[in-house]
Amino acid sequence: MIVWVDWPGPWPGCPPTIRNSDFLKIRRPPGRDPASCLRLAALGNSLDFFRSPGSIRPIAHPTPIPAVRFFRDDTRHLIRFLNSQPELIVYLADNAGEIYFDLPLYRLLSSKARRVVLAVKGGPALNDLTRIDLERSGLRERFREMTDTGTDGVGLNWDGVSAGFLNLLDRADLVLAKGMANFETLFPHPLKVAAFFLFKVKCKPMRDYLQAPPDSFMALWRDGRTDPGGG
Repeated sequence: MIVWVDWPGPWPGCPPTIRNSDFLKIRRPPGRDPASCLRLAALGNSLDFFRSPGSIRPIAHPTPIPAVRFFRDDTRHLIRFLNSQPELIVYLADNAGEIYFDLPLYRLLSSKARRVVLAVKGGPALNDLTRIDLERSGLRERFREMTDTGTDGVGLNWDGVSAGFLNLLDRADLVLAKGMANFETLFPHPLKVAAFFLFKVKCKPMRDYLQAPPDSFMALWRDGRTDPGGG
């Protein structure tokens, strides 16, 4: 069941579309298997600061998961990785409202890895999730470990991220990154750690780059590497 909740923004002066957006809250997820959890988390990426709550409501019916089909589906790589009993996964969050959709996937990852650390924005950036958002949501206790990137801005600003966050990435076995901006800033970066990107394609440049239809969903695996643009 999906319930609408009113969500106050974390800082004054935000446009009403950010500060007073109706976000979705998942009460009974449709399934606990990896495929269902991934599709639900991807569906949450339909939320964004430039989309009105009314534009999201049509996809939020009692059984939304069958409507999500990945144009590129590397789920098998993630499942194989999870079966290897990883030590540390960094879950890089995106828009604030998505956190309700992310919970079942976070629980699944936590059942497979020794540690899963939720990473949020270090400061206000559009409607991206911050520490204060998570605390106001009442969901903070659902996440055993949380950190922030040490910076604001769209995606991941490599010039501003904290040394602590970089150290966390260096020790991680996997980064699971939600959202298109995180894909745009992480995918070309020479991360040594493997990455799994989960997002909805929302703009023409990204559609052209990925050769993907409008509003398609992506579940992309990328092996760790040390050379920009390689592999």
